[in-house]
This record gives sequence, structure tokens and C-alpha cells, in this order.
Amino acid sequence: MTDTLPNQITYISNNFGTPAINGNQLTRTLNNLNPGASTSIILTGSINNYPNAGMDIINTGIVTTVSRESLSANNQFVLTTHLSGISDVYITKTSSGIS
Repeated sequence: MTDTLPNQITYISNNFGTPAINGNQLTRTLNNLNPGASTSIILTGSINNYPNAGMDIINTGIVTTVSRESLSANNQFVLTTHLSGISDVYITKTSSGIS
């Protein structure tokens, strides 16, 4: 499995073991799957800097096999996340002094 994270995302963790990381590309050998079987891969990342509201973040990935493949069209993905709004949260702390 190879997942090329968009530049706006920093990898944090996943549910399938430690991947090899080269820049923003994650690579990991997965366990064998029987024909017709599926698995779920969950990646956690954080958004870098302050993206603009209305921006799309696009993530792509691919799964390959050394075995004969009858349907390779379902071995890749493109995930688009639309940022409809950006939170701007901050804390202001003041002190009235010590008496």
C-alpha cells in the first residue's frame, strides 16, 4: 500500500503498523487477503498551517499485489476533503497584578 499524503497534511498514526515514510509518501506491506476480501486502513494526520476556507485537500493511494489480479480498478483511491470553514480559536489571558 502506498499513500501519498497531500502537502497540507502531516502524518500522525495509523491502524496497521509502522509504514516506511519518504517525504509525504507512506508505504506499508499489508497482510494477505483472500479473493473478494477487504480491509480497512485508518490514517490520522493533522492539517498544516492555516488552509483557506473552501479549499479541497486531495489524498491519493494505491494497493498493489504480486498475485494475479482480475480487477485492478478498485486498487486505488482518491479522497477529497472540502474545508467549508476554518476555526480560529485562541485564548487571551490577562492578570490584574498581585496585591
